[in-house]
Amino acid sequence: MVAAGPARLLQGGPGMAAVSASRVGGLAFAIGLVGVVLRLWGFGAYGFWNDEAWVAISTRVTGVGQTLLALSATPLGWGLLLRPLALAGPPEVSLRSLALVFGMATMWLAWRLGSRLAGHPAGGLFALALVALDPVSVVWSQQLKQYSAEAALALLAFLAATAVARRGRPVDVAGLAVVLTLGVACSNAQLLVAPPLLVVLGGNALLTRDRSGLRRIAIAAAVVGLWDLAWFVVLVRPWLTPAMHTYWSRQYAPAASARALGSFLHTGGVELLAPALGPYGVWIALAGLIVLLATRDGRLAALALLLLAGQLVVLSLARQFPLGVQRVNLFLTTLLLVTTGAAAGRIVAELWTRSALRPLAIATVGLFAAAVVSRRASSGALPPLPAEDVGPLMRQVEMERAPGDRVLLYERSAFVWGYYRSKPPVLFPAPALANGFVVALDDPAVIVVRGNDAEQAVARALAGAPRVWFVGSRLVPGDEEHILRVLAAGGRIVRQERRPRALLALVEPR
Repeated sequence: MVAAGPARLLQGGPGMAAVSASRVGGLAFAIGLVGVVLRLWGFGAYGFWNDEAWVAISTRVTGVGQTLLALSATPLGWGLLLRPLALAGPPEVSLRSLALVFGMATMWLAWRLGSRLAGHPAGGLFALALVALDPVSVVWSQQLKQYSAEAALALLAFLAATAVARRGRPVDVAGLAVVLTLGVACSNAQLLVAPPLLVVLGGNALLTRDRSGLRRIAIAAAVVGLWDLAWFVVLVRPWLTPAMHTYWSRQYAPAASARALGSFLHTGGVELLAPALGPYGVWIALAGLIVLLATRDGRLAALALLLLAGQLVVLSLARQFPLGVQRVNLFLTTLLLVTTGAAAGRIVAELWTRSALRPLAIATVGLFAAAVVSRRASSGALPPLPAEDVGPLMRQVEMERAPGDRVLLYERSAFVWGYYRSKPPVLFPAPALANGFVVALDDPAVIVVRGNDAEQAVARALAGAPRVWFVGSRLVPGDEEHILRVLAAGGRIVRQERRPRALLALVEPR
């Protein structure tokens, strides 16, 4: 996957003259293979959890209106790509395969972009290693959400921009415009990536007095800008509701004082970069950007990334972008990992050009490898998956419940039930919720239960029913024990099954 092209990249690279292209390609392939294994480990082993169910429901509803409501803030193109995948095999595997493909593409793009920014394949190796072993990237390559697509398309946009900076041909500018316009179909983050890239490229053309290049970039900026504005107004802005802002309220940068803002940004940056770079990840990433700013190959990308970070801070201050959320910021952290890797590769390559400094280059590689492996080991043998494995339990209830049986559905599992129920789900708008819709619980045999009304709900369910099924997930602490006690007091629990963060119980009247 990642070995294609090292021979070409090595041409003109004296820093690696003593290292053959096959060794560079072999090491890149090995790193990529490890990343692939991590992303396949446990892939599809769990049912859809709450947030995934929001997206999965879009493949089961009928009609354009219901589909758009189900997608809400999820990119339209992402939802359309899921439809045919729903016809192929177990949905926990087939639907998630879209995120997996983008996750694999992210590694390949990290190799390409890192090599280009460093002016050397060593930068690609380091960038690939950081992305391939990043626990957050691994997790979101396995989940039915668009965040891996946002990371991949951000890297692709930066890669296309470097082609414009290097050659400036009309076809390169057109390629960048295509990536930025079509990319919004699967990535809301492309709306944020486009302005910094185009501003930096335009500024570079202006400084170098490249009038034809500046004209082409200005035309591309106009096309991309108009397209992005229309896309935002029609398909994104309607879902930026007060409920959504309330949901993210603690993740917006504070405007109270410069000190509060600085503390928020540092704390948020540490949380975002610690899984891949450790507790000093913010300073390591900043040092990488400084290194690239001093190089011809990486300067424009580093400037664009700094502008992107600044733009996100301003949007967060305006309560439009949640800065402290790992999944939402995956495109930003992935870009930072690539620039950090590219800078490290550049330093190693420069050290290698001097025989006396080669031991230092080897030591740098060793320290880098040890840091990456230690961060990976400290994350556990597997990355923390947001498992909520109630789907198989819901399938059992749907298959095994007999006429007259009733179902007690835990309130926090309603969206997952909406996907796994036998009948196609029906949705209604719910502006008070962050996702914008609710699932109609139109089955009279299904009774919603909460922790604080368990007595009444259980009594209703047991009244005249031969059996009662309880199924739920993400139970609030204390609710599981309370509901089981109430069920045992009103009937006889004849069956219990547990899965990660999920419970099924079958009750018969005494």
